[in-house]
Amino acid sequence: MNKEFTFFKDTVADILEKIVSEEQNIKKAADIMARNIIIVSSAVLPILYASITFTP
Repeated sequence: MNKEFTFFKDTVADILEKIVSEEQNIKKAADIMARNIIIVSSAVLPILYASITFTP
């Protein structure tokens, strides 16, 4: 009984640890994507603006 409980407790701790590390990975990926979106939009928006304003 006690051995099974410690196994269960360790398993739950492992699962929680994996969830936390996955969340940190997701946050890192979201930060990287946000940076990429900012970089891409800062490169593309002036081109779009120029093409809209300078069309004859």
